[in-house]
Amino acid sequence: MNPLLGIDFGTTNAAAALVSGKDVKVVPHADGLLTLPAVVAFPPVATGGRPLVGREAQALAVRHPERVITSVKRLLGRKLEAPEARHQRQEVPYELVMAKNGDARIRVGRRHHAPPDVAAYIFGALKDAAEAMAREPVSDAVVAVPADFNDLQRQAIVDSARIAGLNVVAVMTEPAAVALAAGIFPLPRGHEKKDRKVLVYDLGGGSFSVAALVVTEDGVEVLASGGDAFLGGEDFDQRIVSEVCEDFMRAGGVDLRRERLVMPRLRDAAERAKRELSFHDRVSIQLPELASRFPDGMELDRGRLESLTQDLVDRTVWPCETVLNHAKWSVEDVDVLVMVGGQTRMPRVRAHITDWLGKAPMDVAAPEALTALGAVRQGVAVVGGGRRAKGQKKGQIAITETTCLSLGVENAGGVVTRLIPKGTPLPASQAQVLSTSADNQAHVTVHLLQGDREMAADNDSIARLQMGPLAPAPRGTPQIEIVITTDGAGIPRATARDMTTDEPIPVRVRPSGGLTEAEIVTLTALHAGGTVAAPAVDGAPAPGGAGAVPVALDDSATTDAVSLTGDAPQIEAPDSRHDSPRRGSGAPRGLQRG
Repeated sequence: MNPLLGIDFGTTNAAAALVSGKDVKVVPHADGLLTLPAVVAFPPVATGGRPLVGREAQALAVRHPERVITSVKRLLGRKLEAPEARHQRQEVPYELVMAKNGDARIRVGRRHHAPPDVAAYIFGALKDAAEAMAREPVSDAVVAVPADFNDLQRQAIVDSARIAGLNVVAVMTEPAAVALAAGIFPLPRGHEKKDRKVLVYDLGGGSFSVAALVVTEDGVEVLASGGDAFLGGEDFDQRIVSEVCEDFMRAGGVDLRRERLVMPRLRDAAERAKRELSFHDRVSIQLPELASRFPDGMELDRGRLESLTQDLVDRTVWPCETVLNHAKWSVEDVDVLVMVGGQTRMPRVRAHITDWLGKAPMDVAAPEALTALGAVRQGVAVVGGGRRAKGQKKGQIAITETTCLSLGVENAGGVVTRLIPKGTPLPASQAQVLSTSADNQAHVTVHLLQGDREMAADNDSIARLQMGPLAPAPRGTPQIEIVITTDGAGIPRATARDMTTDEPIPVRVRPSGGLTEAEIVTLTALHAGGTVAAPAVDGAPAPGGAGAVPVALDDSATTDAVSLTGDAPQIEAPDSRHDSPRRGSGAPRGLQRG
């Protein structure tokens, strides 16, 4: 079996585990740490510096905060006008701009970077560290994603890995990965219960997620998931930063929040203080800027930290209650509580959730790397080599996941018709019969959406599926059956056939966002050290001189007006602003193209 990576791409940190031969190990980084800060920096061109990743990138924030990209995971697969992107825009020092297709782009100097381009540097750093440990090339990977990631977000993370030179053999959800690595699957022999109900509580650096799982002798089923994309360890750090700034002002000092060069160092000191308070009752925060008012440092004790952050801990309970309701469980039904993510090391977090649930969490080693270890185990099952769990056949995947969002199509009047409801076990398929609305219509197009709102405008636009060419016929005569399928990764596929002749009809999938195949090829060459220039997006100049080959989003594709008849939804012509050509059939685990 070739070496294989399991990757946990987090909002603030990333981790990887490697299986090589029969050995499974967490990939270490600088100073032996098991996580890599999910931070990328682009030094000024005048310095001739290469892009920096991890702790090197964090160091540049002191001088050039606008060139240091953090929390890029929140931008993957997002439109600039999405609530998550608008929130990010207010919180970060770098500039966000809109691509022609509405996607969020990151502007650094004169360059516009797509989020998968930035994320690819982090994937590349994980790959390089794994190869250094394995002393051989590593190309295959399994990536764990949040359970509530929609299809465009999952595609964006696959594209990021591909740009970094990785072949994604599987995508799985983070809660399922935790279940595989935490020692709760498979069930031990002679276990008195046929299944165990597990609550996975994951409080990381930048986001919070929770999931309800059922673990049986045969596998793991994810029943419900939820969380808060803007709640994590960074919020705890910020409370310390704010308290230090207020104390300093009360002592007669200046407002440190206005000191651009001071704030990065203060945030680092706040994070260190928070970590130390998980093991000590009191710490001293020392910075040169504080010495004028606090020559011996500013003291912070555990009780004060807990009072500053209690509302943040409380905010994690409501999503837990919601997930239990969706799973139709009570707190008494939970057999096992698993707490992962670096922020769960805080004693108050563990104590509060233990009190609420009435059950202590199980002990797990290296909670920061648990998701990556689970992803590796899933990769072994997918590839079919190495050790397998009890009852697990070669190549068998021991995970049963469910759709996190309903999958549907747009109806007349902008109403959504759900085809595959939320909570449907994966893989899942649904057929729909369509027809034409005009004589001699050459194509039929369906607008595919994800979400659980009634109106199309309130859901996520995933793609438009164009079927054709069709033989000339009066309107309403062709009977076209389209089958939409989602697999274990939640990525939709589509096939179509003429019900009269039983002949297949080509289907072209036109995603509502993301990179084009040309952009991915260009960026892959750039990351590999090639001479092809980075893409010029929305008129931004491509570096590299006269020989550079810029790539721009193609918004010129159009299609005939179409509709669905009978009991099927009626669809208008697609909006070309959201239609960009995608990669061909050779793309790894991408949307199926006709």
